[in-house]
Amino acid sequence: MINALAGNMQELGHEVTVAAHTVRVKPPLGIKVLEARPSDLYKIAEKHDMTHIHLSYPFTRAAVRARLSPYLLTHHGYTPWHLVPGVSNKAVHLGLRWRYRSLLQRVPLITAVSPFVSEQLRELYGLDTIVIPNGVEEVFFEEGEDIALDGDPVIFNSTGWNWQKGVDLLVRDFSTIKQIHPGAKLYVVVPPAHRDLLNRHVAENQLKLGDDVVALPYMELEHLSSYYRSADLYLLTSRWESFGLPIIEAFASGTPVLGRWVDDARVTHIEESEGGMLYRNETQLSQRLEKILDERPSYSVRSREYAQKFHWKDIVDQYLELYQRIQTDPNASTNTLVVQP
Repeated sequence: MINALAGNMQELGHEVTVAAHTVRVKPPLGIKVLEARPSDLYKIAEKHDMTHIHLSYPFTRAAVRARLSPYLLTHHGYTPWHLVPGVSNKAVHLGLRWRYRSLLQRVPLITAVSPFVSEQLRELYGLDTIVIPNGVEEVFFEEGEDIALDGDPVIFNSTGWNWQKGVDLLVRDFSTIKQIHPGAKLYVVVPPAHRDLLNRHVAENQLKLGDDVVALPYMELEHLSSYYRSADLYLLTSRWESFGLPIIEAFASGTPVLGRWVDDARVTHIEESEGGMLYRNETQLSQRLEKILDERPSYSVRSREYAQKFHWKDIVDQYLELYQRIQTDPNASTNTLVVQP
């Protein structure tokens, strides 16, 4: 999200600097990147008109302590503690959630990436927020030639590769689809380091890697969008989505989504768009798969229409309007529980 926001702002002529404690991903061309400590934040902020923090406890704490102004915090949501891997990670996760309770009450203006995250913050901390959603890159909306993929139907997934994203459920639920449609084929984006794990899940479900499940490498967005567009549907089996970017990427590509039911951001996307369906068990999976395949053109039209409001350029405009509001009114706040220093 940070790369996309910075890149789109730069295209509009705004100078953007990205500061992070650790830089893991190559930034868009022309974006200045600084490896910085939280203690460096005040000096960096002095050289810029606006500071925008994406959920980070150390940098948020530094902003509060320095009484930084103007600044904005974007919250990406809290993963339920039981989905966090490892006992020590669970402890850290719960500890941070407790520490955020007093810290967030001193942040004047907070945005949430989805209505679901906004409701989370209201329930956890009694905070009011402005919802500005994540965006989808323009390439996913563009028309293009499909890739001739084997499979009937062709199933796609690029959500991520870990337990939280439901990779075990993905292969298991696909095996159910294979029982109904023996010619079905699953194309899944997975890094080389996790191919053995994929092969294990495939073997456990009596499938064959390459014949039934095709492992794809990470790829440029232009190529990735072609796979979205060429699939008959996107199968979503993640255990948690605070926004659900793959859903909107699939919708922008005209591809309906069939997803496991979890009470998170996906429910809003699916119910508001009618561009896909959710299932709770194997029976619903089978029934709703058939409905989507039978009525795919209608699902495709509805999904594209819904995705239109998530163009990154429109999302950037919303942030720019908010930046202007903050600069015009330094006391602008969404936070009903602000503690005055």
